[in-house]
Amino acid sequence: MGTKMRSKYRLHHDSLGTLEDLQVILEKIESYPKTFPIVQIPKRKALIEILTIHSELSFVHFQGGVRNIPDLNPMLDIRQNERMIQESLKWAIKWIFDYCDNEKSKSNMPSRKEIIQFLIFAYKYDFIRDVLFSASKGGYSIKLTHNKIEFMPEKTNHSFLAYNSWRQAYRERIQLNEIHSKGFEAIKEVQSSEFMMSESWDLGKYTLQEYKQFSITLDELISRWIKNHAIKNSMIIIGKYRSNDLIKIYHKNWWIDQISKTSGLPKRTVEDILTDLTYSNIKDADPAYQFFVPLSETDLALSACFTGIFVRPERNLMSLLPKLEDNLFHQISNDCESQQIELIKQSINNKNVIIAEKKTKAQEKRPGMDVLFLDSETEELLIVELKWTASPSSTSEMYDVDEQVEKGLKQLQKAYEYVIQHNNSILFEYFGSSYKGKNPKDHEYCVVINESIGTGDHCDSYAPVITLDHLIELLDKGVGHVIETLRNKNHRVPEEYYSEIPMSFELLGYDICCSGTELKGTWLDRTLPTRK
Repeated sequence: MGTKMRSKYRLHHDSLGTLEDLQVILEKIESYPKTFPIVQIPKRKALIEILTIHSELSFVHFQGGVRNIPDLNPMLDIRQNERMIQESLKWAIKWIFDYCDNEKSKSNMPSRKEIIQFLIFAYKYDFIRDVLFSASKGGYSIKLTHNKIEFMPEKTNHSFLAYNSWRQAYRERIQLNEIHSKGFEAIKEVQSSEFMMSESWDLGKYTLQEYKQFSITLDELISRWIKNHAIKNSMIIIGKYRSNDLIKIYHKNWWIDQISKTSGLPKRTVEDILTDLTYSNIKDADPAYQFFVPLSETDLALSACFTGIFVRPERNLMSLLPKLEDNLFHQISNDCESQQIELIKQSINNKNVIIAEKKTKAQEKRPGMDVLFLDSETEELLIVELKWTASPSSTSEMYDVDEQVEKGLKQLQKAYEYVIQHNNSILFEYFGSSYKGKNPKDHEYCVVINESIGTGDHCDSYAPVITLDHLIELLDKGVGHVIETLRNKNHRVPEEYYSEIPMSFELLGYDICCSGTELKGTWLDRTLPTRK
């Protein structure tokens, strides 16, 4: 939020304050974390305290409770509560590493209430950072009036944002159904099922298969710990409940020995993986990616509930790799296209759908045509441009996805030109001699991206962009169904089932006001897998 970004913000024409006024406010917000009591005590104690109270929030969330923030409008729902739990820990740990030291301190231990306030401030801080980033991209202009900061929408593609929320809710419902139907043991199964990329991937010091084995072994430990904790705490009385035994603190060698013995992995391999997963306070550090928190040079703390419920091993590893080894990440991401195609092949049950991949050098170079789908009976054709990105966890990363989406849509235009020029030979070229002389009865195009379609910046609301899991879901009903869905604009949430809603909260005496996108429950419940 510093001086470098100030020139990127645009004031609303009714603003009474200036950009200089805004800068003063942002600097006040930036410096405020160092005033909290928890950063006045030694770092080890501060980390244990924050992890303990945060584990309480995580466990209550897992048991079905939501902790509402008094001045936040709208109140937290289950998914917003999940975001609060995830994002608050990210900043809380960073500030402890930034401001605490290991010297003895005469400061009193912070109260539970003060730690909760610290976590709430961290969540609000993350929230306003995201809104400010959107403002820097032209999504909002800023209106300052006395003690009020209003972010006035300028170009928000609510259709894209509603779609992302819908698909995220769809995936979460599937996972929660598994856990609720099978109990704590399902955590391991859910985590294991998320590994979709090639196990042979070489990640430098270890392979994805070895990382997967590490994760499954850790999940077995975590599931046991959470289950035992749940048995001992069948009733939670807020204020008296303590989640200390959900924070596992062991010497680094204990973790290496335990995971190596159970998984069968060499100790050196376990140590290499453990090192990458140990919080390092690098730029954009996140305990969801590096969930072993160092309390000293030898002791590592793990929040069992947070790691078991909120960490998605493969997704988070793919997000961590660019921060550790950018060149390695780019090498791996080049292989993701073929992995996406393999996943589609494994997942589609419709026997009428034929899949054609690129076979020649000319096809390899051809833009907008990564994979083609043909209905063997109706001869309807779907042309797909695949895109793969690390799953975004912030607004800035969402804008990175936008660049890929924009590139994909431009490539589709070139694919359209090629198919029109070669309409009488396209099926023969891609699907073989049995289709010689045949034209597709109908055809359509779309960009498919692995998990999020971005913010929709510079895109039409109904641009043919969908997620990989959505493509698979639609293809199971036939290529013609995909074409009809795209043309009838049914690949988006209907406009009457989402709305722009006001959002507001108080931060250091300032009323922060902006807007968000809300899905309406009736349509959402109808389109999600049945709740178990």
